[in-house]
Amino acid sequence: MKAMPLKQAEARLYSVAQRRRGAEITLLTWKQDRSVALEYRDGMLILREHGYCDEELVFETAHDLKHSLKAACAREFPRSNRVHVSERVP
Repeated sequence: MKAMPLKQAEARLYSVAQRRRGAEITLLTWKQDRSVALEYRDGMLILREHGYCDEELVFETAHDLKHSLKAACAREFPRSNRVHVSERVP
């Protein structure tokens, strides 16, 4: 698990969404009690939030995901400027 600035982690998450290769990436707060995860499964992008809001959203394209991704990060990481990034590549 690697710590990096939030803006850089958001950009990395979005780039993984554009590649659509089946990788899974998770952003966690410093205390690791809140997270935003992105997974590519069965041709769909799945965005999961855990912490303040527990929900799962499904998108067809990365372009549709972008606004919801920014909103989810703002909701789950309101005061964080660094997050842990966990990436799993099949």
